[in-house]
Formats: sequence, C-alpha cells, structure tokens
Amino acid sequence: MIINTDEIKNIYVAKQFCDIRKQIDGLALIAASQFSMTVLDHSLFIFTNASRNRIKMLYYEANGFWLFTRRLENGKFKFKKHEESGVLMITPPTAQLAD
Repeated sequence: MIINTDEIKNIYVAKQFCDIRKQIDGLALIAASQFSMTVLDHSLFIFTNASRNRIKMLYYEANGFWLFTRRLENGKFKFKKHEESGVLMITPPTAQLAD
C-alpha cells in the first residue's frame, strides 16, 4: 500500500535526535510532546538518529499508523534549510538516490 501524499497536511522534522529503536508508540509520544499536537491529523513526522544514517517517518492514516524506516549503509542524511523558503530538505548521499 502506498500513502496518498495529497492527504499529508504537514511535515514535521524533530529538532533533536531520538533513539531510533523506538517504534510507533514511542515516536508518537515524542511527536505529541515536541510539537504539542495530536499525531492523528494526517501529518508526517520525521525522526533521525545522532549519526544521521537512519530516519523514521511516522504517519497516521484512516485507522492505523504507518512507520517507515530508511537506513543508509554508507553516508549520512543531510538536513539543510532552503534559505529563501525556509523549507527543511532531507537528502541522502547522491549515490543513494538511484535506488
């Protein structure tokens, strides 16, 4: 099943690194406390570990959660803010884009 990206209202990136071993319930608690909101509003929450080689994305759809995980074997995810728009972009190393 693929998520309908048109239904995603907001995308939030956690400012602090988290224990990437956490699963749905633990990440939902972090999202609710860090963003002071419910995680059931069709928003996508992105978390990373301290070494930035793993990310997890949490999304609630209809009557259940989706949890996506990406682990890079080489390199790190880069987090950078677009200077004009202020949008935060997350990109893996270029070698990983050809998956």
